[in-house]
Amino acid sequence: MVSKFAVKYRRPATYCIKNDSVIDFIKLSKNDYFKLNKETKKMIFNTTCEMDLLGQFVFYRTYSRTTKNGEQESWNDVVIRVIEGVMTIRKNWYYMNNLEWDEEKWQTFAKEMAESLLKLKWCPPGRGLWAMGTDHMYNKGSACLFNCGAVGTKNLKESVVWAMNSLMLGIGVGFEISDFWNMRNESEEHYITSSPENTESNKIDYVVEDSREGWVDSIRAIFDCYLENTSDSGRYIVYDYSKVREAGLPIKGFGGISSGPEPLRVLHEQLRSYLERFISSAKTQEDYTLFAADCINSLGVAVVSGNVRRSAEILLGDIENDTFLNLKNLDVYPERSNICYMSNNSVRFTNTNDIKQLYKVIPRIMDNGEPGLINMYNVKKYKRMGEENHEMVESICTNPCGEIPLHYFELCNLSEVNICKCDTFQQYIDACKYACFYCSTVNLLKTADAKTNQVIQKNRRIGVSMSGICDFIDSHGIIEWIDYMQKGYDEIKKYNKLLADEAGIPPSIALTTIKPSGTTSNLSNVSPGIHPRLFKQYIRRVRVSKKCTKLIEVLMNANIPYEDDIYSSDTYVFSIPVKSIANRSQKDYSIWEQMQHVSLAQKYFVDNMISVTVTFSKEEASMLKTCIENYITEIKGVSFLPQFTTFYKQPPYEEITEEEYNKMIDSIKPADWSKFTGSNGVDTRFCDGANCTI
Repeated sequence: MVSKFAVKYRRPATYCIKNDSVIDFIKLSKNDYFKLNKETKKMIFNTTCEMDLLGQFVFYRTYSRTTKNGEQESWNDVVIRVIEGVMTIRKNWYYMNNLEWDEEKWQTFAKEMAESLLKLKWCPPGRGLWAMGTDHMYNKGSACLFNCGAVGTKNLKESVVWAMNSLMLGIGVGFEISDFWNMRNESEEHYITSSPENTESNKIDYVVEDSREGWVDSIRAIFDCYLENTSDSGRYIVYDYSKVREAGLPIKGFGGISSGPEPLRVLHEQLRSYLERFISSAKTQEDYTLFAADCINSLGVAVVSGNVRRSAEILLGDIENDTFLNLKNLDVYPERSNICYMSNNSVRFTNTNDIKQLYKVIPRIMDNGEPGLINMYNVKKYKRMGEENHEMVESICTNPCGEIPLHYFELCNLSEVNICKCDTFQQYIDACKYACFYCSTVNLLKTADAKTNQVIQKNRRIGVSMSGICDFIDSHGIIEWIDYMQKGYDEIKKYNKLLADEAGIPPSIALTTIKPSGTTSNLSNVSPGIHPRLFKQYIRRVRVSKKCTKLIEVLMNANIPYEDDIYSSDTYVFSIPVKSIANRSQKDYSIWEQMQHVSLAQKYFVDNMISVTVTFSKEEASMLKTCIENYITEIKGVSFLPQFTTFYKQPPYEEITEEEYNKMIDSIKPADWSKFTGSNGVDTRFCDGANCTI
């Protein structure tokens, strides 16, 4: 029998609008969903998109779904699903708000938008390719379409609960960790009460429901037992995991295989120990920082261990907080070894004095690339550099890959223009318009979270990104790139306002970004985001579980070289040869040239932020401090990574000569994907960044 306690904590009204299984996200009847006309569908199916072997692998493994007829989606099928899905969202908004819908106009627009997507001149984010137009979107709302989110820690319980739900939906989460310490002298200081007594009369049974909501609400429950002014304050919670499905059973909805209740049980034990430790601590800055970081990082580990999603987290802290700077230093905090890897940590600069303390982090960056650097002063003051930001607020963080500044509980809404795939300037301008339409329309569909909907509806923030930048600069030069950026931004701004006026909503407070594009750039074989190509020709090693027999069969039949994974006995490693169109590779770009590209993009195109990892050689390490000081006032964020010269066995990338590439490619046959069935994709991508991709 389910206890009253369990029923009470199922989908609390303070967290979600109501049970998302009964929200009518789409008011249209299914018969009224937008459908491309027969002529457009015929055009789509008669059009071939040229993807290289790596692009095909990424597409079929990650974004292709099994249809209701049991067939596997082709790229043409996904284009139709995406276009019909995004057009249905806009049509639904017009229907709900009694706005005129011109079917002929939108059919023409949808056809042109589909043609551009077919050739990958623009692209939704990986999340959009995977979920746009699916039943999950129609039934559960738009959360599955967003990449990342951000939250503060002023109210740690609400932040942790929101983050757990987001991570389980595949959304990466950024945390402004300094909030928790800064609130110590306000009412929140005493919100954690004394330790609950573990006595028979004080116990309450809690039955964990076998669902995402059940796992999330169980996290809220343990915090409520330690908080003042809750009905269960001071009670000792005892969890019953009998309803949670056993390990090995399929997970419906988002897919995957259940790991059973063990990861959740471990998380509950960790949170209880962190709460107990905090209660008994002296309440120093170290205590506050460790408590918040441990709670946050343990969530990510549980989600990964729970076999639901990979987790992406960023912790944003102050440079004068030595505890924050040492969160990954196992010599200082060895007890964090099982959770500290979960986040990419960055320091924020809010004033000149912060920048003067760069000496604190330079040695760490030279060693392993962390922490990243966020110029929060520029984030709040400017849109594009030099343009005043009149929507400046105090509550602001970034998503895990650092391309979007977000208000608390806001989500990251992305699309992408592949500038080097556009053969003419007009194709580029059209691609900017289609990418803008996609993001601006995603904002019209609600999520199941009231706090998130409130901030999205106020800001309507979007992030139209640009990829293939270094490929474009190679062939067209810096001056033409600047011209494209300026005119592309103008088009996006104009079209976003037109769409907003027509829909009766405010224009977006920010429009453009550059995301890492680690996975989606593989589809079109372009340089990722603002980063150079790693190599001109290289082997891209991909790991495939031996249980994925259909995928393995396709790869083996194509004669792609493979071997056993030396790190995992149940995995094969396939070696896919890749050739880029780049004239230069990563080692040909100095640290100064990379930073110049970031500065130019922030000035002429990006009014959000840029996600970039600037690499530096051993010889350039001594220039790092000078380079940062020269550019930190012109940008909003950056991270660095040493160019490693030592290699391990079976690395994901390995440079090869053109002769070696030709020899490999001559021995490989075209892959026959018609025999690949039974996959619904693997939604493991967040910001498409280097730490979030295959």
